[in-house]
Parts: sequence; structure tokens; C-alpha cells
Amino acid sequence: MANEEGGSGLKEKLQEHEGLVEGEDSIVDEAIRILATLKDQELSVSPSLNLQGDNVPPQFLCPISGELIKDPVMLSISQTYDRPSIQKWLSEIKRVCPESRQVLSHAALVPISMELDIEHRYHLHALLYKLSVPSLSEQRKAAKELQQITLRTPSFIKLPGNPEVLHLLLSPLSSAGTAPIDSELHEDLLRIVMFLSENEDNNKVFAAENGKALSLVIYSLKSGTMQTRLTAARVISSLSLKFKSNRDIIGGNPLAIKFLVELLKVAESFIPAKALINLCIFHDRNKKRVIDEGVMQFMLSKITDCTLASNGMLLLVTILSTDCKGIAELGRHGISPILDVLRNQRISELHKECCLGMLSSICFSHRNIRQQLADEENTYRTFSNLSESATSKERVREYAMAIVTATASSTFYSC
Repeated sequence: MANEEGGSGLKEKLQEHEGLVEGEDSIVDEAIRILATLKDQELSVSPSLNLQGDNVPPQFLCPISGELIKDPVMLSISQTYDRPSIQKWLSEIKRVCPESRQVLSHAALVPISMELDIEHRYHLHALLYKLSVPSLSEQRKAAKELQQITLRTPSFIKLPGNPEVLHLLLSPLSSAGTAPIDSELHEDLLRIVMFLSENEDNNKVFAAENGKALSLVIYSLKSGTMQTRLTAARVISSLSLKFKSNRDIIGGNPLAIKFLVELLKVAESFIPAKALINLCIFHDRNKKRVIDEGVMQFMLSKITDCTLASNGMLLLVTILSTDCKGIAELGRHGISPILDVLRNQRISELHKECCLGMLSSICFSHRNIRQQLADEENTYRTFSNLSESATSKERVREYAMAIVTATASSTFYSC
């Protein structure tokens, strides 16, 4: 009985706080905290929350008229009012705050965006709460709905300054313990995170402000179905694309690159290679981390498959070859697979350009590589043929001619 009374009180408090206009961070945080408390008490939530009469939180009532704010504006003292009411007040009373009677420095009214309106905020918090209740059917329904919403509007959930949001969103993953999580729910939750990461503001703060959530995504690279693991790789790829700070944090996790490399070896997909490519762009430390996982030999063995996945590996090899350790690995394992696909014209012009650009840049750095290039040219005239081909792109011809010239030179620069 005591728990029921406590739960009722918490629900009332939640109704007071959870439907706030954007900007009132402290009260939003309080609403999220209440949600977490409600989870512990395992209370049910109404499937629909109406906004009529006494159910409207006081934060949405104009302090002057006592009615629902329809056109919100803010005074210099950061208090929100309905525009008609405050305009009338200021015209009659002049520059005095209606509540504190404080003299205002100016009477300018700042419009407040209602993108996250009352119904929106209630809706979000209700869905987040449903994800935290111990009912798989409720969790599935909430995850499906959130997935559909965030697919259309990635900014529906704003992560900056709200670290508890992802905690609640991924609570089914963190509370699963040793028991396997439902694969459908797991996939849907990761898709929500993927859609959220497509919003630049969310992407920028995800890794820095949501360490536990990032760890759950990284662990998902290893656990679950193949589709779930690939979706986790998509999240890592999205987070790594724009911001170096994300690449720093993700690459610094000792399991992220390890799990991505393991996934690369078993998944017939371009996605793990793309995630690793994004992690390595302009990031020498991450390049070394990938090379240290011993992936170079495996990728070279797959390049001749000429699938979408192997083409991704080929691009990753070209990026890793900009590091001295990568060049050493190429010299140790040999570049025969790369020469094979070039000789037999089994890759696109874009991939030819990448391969030839890589080979022309490293041929002076490793004796074994240059010798293999010279042998290829002397035996098959591979690079001469490419440089003379009327169907080749201009840059392909330029790189091929550079290799022909380099193999005839005695110049050598050690990496």
C-alpha cells in the first residue's frame, strides 16, 4: 500500500514536470529522474496522457492569465508568458516583472520554439518509461514507435545536456544481465540510436556525454544476431564520420576496434570496413590500432573476391597504407592480390584510382613493394596498359604512369 501511495505521488510529480518547453533543463532532468524512480517501483503508465483541465502542468500556464500558453515568449528575466497577456501587462504597467515586480532592463519579448511542445514531451517520456518496464510486449511497442519517429525526425530526442535520455532508451540492454536480450528489441533500439546519431547536435555529444550508452553499442558489435551487430557498426560509422572527438573516444575504447575487426572477418558486408575507415580518417593512432589487430593479411586475401565487402576492405587497405606500419605489413604480406584485380580489370575506375594512388605513393618506401611493382610491369605491362588506356580516367592514367616511372628509378626512401 505504501508503495502504491509513493508511486501515485511520483506520478503526480511527473505530471508537474515532464511537459516542458525546451530550455528548462533542470526541470527536464528532474522529470527524467522521476522516470527512473518509477521504473524501480514498477508502476504502470497510461497509454495516453490528456492535456485537459487539471492535468496541464503549471509550467504551461501563463502566470498572468492562468491559461494555457499558446504563443510563448520570454522576458529578459527568463520567465515565460503568453504573448497577448504579457504585451497587455507591459503596455499598462511598463517595465515591471508581473511576479517579482523587478524592474526590467528592457521589454523585448523573445519567441520560444515549440518544436518540442507539450504533447511531444509527454509522448517522449511515456515511451521512454515503457522501455524501462519489465514487459517485453510494452518494450517492443515503444521501441517500434520510437524507431518510426526518429527515422522521420532524428531531432525528436535531443541528447545535448540530457544524458539520462540514452540511459532510459537503452535500459533494456543494460538490465538484461547475463540473459540474452530479445533480438527484435535489440535491433530496434540500435536503429533508434543510429537515427539519433544522424542529427549533428546529437552526434557531436554522443560519445562524450554518454559513455555507458556507447559501451552498450560497442558490446552489441559482439553480441546478438548478425543484423544487430551490423546495425551497431552503422552507429559507430555514423558517430565517427564528422567529429574527431568521437573518433578519439571510440578508438580509445579497447574493444571497439577489436570487435569491428572481428565483425569484418565474418560479415559479408561493407559496413564494418566503412566504420573502420571512418575511425581511421585523419587519425594515425586509430590506423595503428587497426593494423595491430592483424587485419591486413586477411583483407589482402579477400580483395580478389571483388564483392562489395572486399571493395570496402580494399579502400581500408589504401587508408592504412598511409601509415608506416601499414606499408610494412603490405611489404611483408605482398601486394599480389591488388595487382591481380588491377591486371584483370576487375574493379571500378574509382577503386583503380585508389589502388594506383596508394601504390604510386608507397613504391619508394619499401623495397619489396617496388620490386613487386617492377616485376608486374615487366611481365604484364599492367601499368603501361592502364596509362595508355583510352577508357581509363585521367587520374588513373597519371598514377599508372607515375608507377612506370618509379619502377625504372633507383631512388628509395625508407618509411
